[in-house]
Amino acid sequence: MQTIRRQGSPENGKGAVMGRRFTINVGTRSIRVLVSLSLALILVSALGITALASQGATNTLTVGSAAMTLDCSSMSKSVHAYAVAHNYCPALSGSVAPDNTTVGDCGSSALAMANYGHNYAQFSYGFHSTEGNVVYRSLGINWTNWNTGGSGSFGDSNWMNNSFYSTTRNQLTYSGFVTASMSGWVLLWWGGTCNIIPPSSSAQVG
Repeated sequence: MQTIRRQGSPENGKGAVMGRRFTINVGTRSIRVLVSLSLALILVSALGITALASQGATNTLTVGSAAMTLDCSSMSKSVHAYAVAHNYCPALSGSVAPDNTTVGDCGSSALAMANYGHNYAQFSYGFHSTEGNVVYRSLGINWTNWNTGGSGSFGDSNWMNNSFYSTTRNQLTYSGFVTASMSGWVLLWWGGTCNIIPPSSSAQVG
């Protein structure tokens, strides 16, 4: 409600008329209607913005995927040596390279053989766990010399804490065509065990 007051001089004949109070009443009902309309406009605007935001949030971005391959031909000598040691790349001509790599749901394992000379064969082997670090390994290499009929084996068991393992060992096999395979298992840090899918290899030992 808004009130406007006008007063005249009491001595003026018109003062009695002008001395009356003139009141302009703005109905409360009209104010309520106006306020309701204003709130409605604000609500519609807010809902509109929310709707636009919700609509924008449902948009999805589809990203294509492609396989990645390691470029083993453009590496420095030290980088390539690391890649070979971890079975990422084959070795250069004249050095040991994995002849066989087996892959399972726990990772991969590899074995490579080469002629070390003087009746010795060189065994390079290892594994890569995709299920976490290995805390214990138990590996066994069995070999056979098909020219002499001889055979032998050696083990590799120890504690560790890595998802990669790679090593090389020279073994007396005598001259001849020698084949070998690796078996065993590993213990993962969280208690799981993985069995090695036996990789095999061969070499002409002199």
